Amino acid sequence: AVTDSPLGIICEPPNTQIDSAPGAVVGDAQQSIEFSPIGYAESFECSIDGGAWTSCDSPFVQDYTDGPHVVQVRAVGYAGPDPTPERVEFVVDTTAPLVILDAPTTGGYYSGDPLDVEFQVIDANPGTNECSVDGASFGPCPETIDLPDGEHTFCVRSTDAAGNQAEECATYYFDGTPPTVILHNPQAQIYGGFSLYVSWDVMEPNLGATECTLDGVSASCSDALDLNDGSHTFTVTH
Repeated sequence: AVTDSPLGIICEPPNTQIDSAPGAVVGDAQQSIEFSPIGYAESFECSIDGGAWTSCDSPFVQDYTDGPHVVQVRAVGYAGPDPTPERVEFVVDTTAPLVILDAPTTGGYYSGDPLDVEFQVIDANPGTNECSVDGASFGPCPETIDLPDGEHTFCVRSTDAAGNQAEECATYYFDGTPPTVILHNPQAQIYGGFSLYVSWDVMEPNLGATECTLDGVSASCSDALDLNDGSHTFTVTH
């Protein structure tokens, strides 16, 4: 500042004040900083990330790469630059979070009731996570899902500290009803002959794997059974 006194004119460097600056974490590469002098100033100088001081004007608009940045600003007067420049520190993050939905997964079949929810979010500046079940509004994410049999959709939406969003959804099938197995042959009766043909049906909309055992040992579910005289047990598991 320039001050009149009985002894003459005293020249001092001006001070600098920041009028507008980015927030701590921002989602746009282009950022603007506004500043003004305290006292008389002829010009301003700026330094980005420790680089050389260069002439600049307010607003100071620049494009920045992702990551942390430090911008220093100083007013320059007749007595030289502000010896205590103002600092603006912020982080640029233009990358959306990575959402990995581990359970449920698209195309999966589940029978556990309730169904455990598992997901992970990878982001340098994490924020908040919200979930939606079957198209409902997004809200707090549940640890488990209790749903009726049928097709369902589960979505996870993550918003990081910079406002970037990512969403991951899975369409899956929930089936908590055990299948019904109807064994037509053999029945609990006495059979003659050494070969016995197997016949059975499964009443189940979501067919899976079928296993058969004869007297506790794995056996074919479709071929004829070769049997010795005596009592036998044939089991169909679906």
